[in-house]
Amino acid sequence: MSGWKKNKPGLLLVFVLALIAVSCSPLHKLGKDPKVLAYEQEIQNLEALPVSDDPKTVLFAGSSSVRLWSDIETNMQPFKVMARGFGGANMGDFAFYSRRLIDPNQCGAIVLFVANDIIGIKYDKDPYDVFHLIKITLKQIRHKHPDTPVFWIEITPTPLRFRFWNKISIVNQLVKEYSEKTDNFHFIPTSQHFLGENGQPNVDYFLDDKLHLNQAGYSIWADCIKNALETYAPELK
Repeated sequence: MSGWKKNKPGLLLVFVLALIAVSCSPLHKLGKDPKVLAYEQEIQNLEALPVSDDPKTVLFAGSSSVRLWSDIETNMQPFKVMARGFGGANMGDFAFYSRRLIDPNQCGAIVLFVANDIIGIKYDKDPYDVFHLIKITLKQIRHKHPDTPVFWIEITPTPLRFRFWNKISIVNQLVKEYSEKTDNFHFIPTSQHFLGENGQPNVDYFLDDKLHLNQAGYSIWADCIKNALETYAPELK
């Protein structure tokens, strides 16, 4: 009996198990979720924008706080930046689309912010599930950018969602601890700058919706992010 025939049952089993693993993977499931697929047109619009061919570009990606940062190029000087954000995205959405947004671009650093997973609705995720999706996203990024420094901006304590801060803080802590043992992955702490002496979010840094940052809030972000970049990627200045 040939080696192929002898090993055929085993090879078929491996193939079947591989198919099962793919079909059960989080990204495969996300690809069938109508809430995720609803972003397809917005993603196509972002894909139609010019890509970066500069290896010193700092690429920002994430949800609406990235998309709404209209003065990012000014605030982030002297770093050269590009922003690719889509409104309302949670970690499942971003994990699914991350390669389409990030892979085409040359960049020297990637800065991520997504904060719509724990907001007080029935679809809220457990903090550990959010953390798992963050790790999946990082793995996706590493396909094309294996050594590029990736920075995660701490989820902001906002007035609108502060009643969920205990759960959100768990996500932040998990990411912080993970960054301490993962090469080229850095956590950018910001929450201490947005909390007042009373322990509540300072409304002076937010728009009227009490969720998104105003210019004063973005200025704080810029200072925190630039400090991290100057520490871990000073060659990009």
